[in-house]
Amino acid sequence: AACAVSAAAGEPAGTSRADMTTGTLIGDARKIITSDKGNVRLWTHAPRVLVLSTDARVADMVRTIGGIVDTTVAAGFGDGFFSRITARMIPQNWPAADAELSMRLSPGGPAGAEIEAKLGSLYDGPSDIVVAVGDRKTIALINTLWRADADGARYQAEGHPFGCCYSAHSRAGQRQAAFVSIVPPEDDKALYACLWEELLHTLGPLRDAHQTPFFSFNDRTKTWPQRENDILLIKALYVSGAGAGGDPEVVLRHFEALLEASGQDGCPHGSQENAFGCLEVAQ
Repeated sequence: AACAVSAAAGEPAGTSRADMTTGTLIGDARKIITSDKGNVRLWTHAPRVLVLSTDARVADMVRTIGGIVDTTVAAGFGDGFFSRITARMIPQNWPAADAELSMRLSPGGPAGAEIEAKLGSLYDGPSDIVVAVGDRKTIALINTLWRADADGARYQAEGHPFGCCYSAHSRAGQRQAAFVSIVPPEDDKALYACLWEELLHTLGPLRDAHQTPFFSFNDRTKTWPQRENDILLIKALYVSGAGAGGDPEVVLRHFEALLEASGQDGCPHGSQENAFGCLEVAQ
């Protein structure tokens, strides 16, 4: 699981030196996409997204991000990356006292497992990705139903700023389910940054390279790296031919080719690339 925090909040619990940025674009890309088993983990079908929120703007933001992914990542799933995006508004009185509630990984779906959610009057059915955005009490309940990562759930319940977390399940490199939970930050730009990072995490980037200047996968929702790098890395995951459970180095070679073809060096704005990474350019 991964949780993003504000720049002023310090390092997330459990952050070690090994989690930090390597200082190079390709080094950080390698860290972000490589699993503990040394492979990449991808969807092999168009995932179904369920958005649960107390704010109608969240569904619009998710659809905007989904549209960017649909038009830039040729995953080979058909018309777009996502099969559907279903939005449900969480009412103030949810859940009813007698509501049957559960959300768990169950057999079924194209990948052999899917999220089966029973949320009273809110939703009853399968999904592959669940995005939940709400106040601390609501997110604490949904985290409990999903049995979310304990450290991330505690971080959100304690009311720390920028509590944006994701977790995922995969089998043999094939992604089966993913879960995003967010306690909304104080402004729309930060909320969009949370949704961008965590929703893109569910697509294949596995971990953060803390404080990386090259990607949004950096546990820093107040920073604004070049998001072109995020999209090009996800595109490389799906079009490089590595496949689910494949070799990260195949993906990285394709990522470098995409950067070259796009005319970008992958460095943050206001810097330039050299053999060691990116250097700040005097203004």
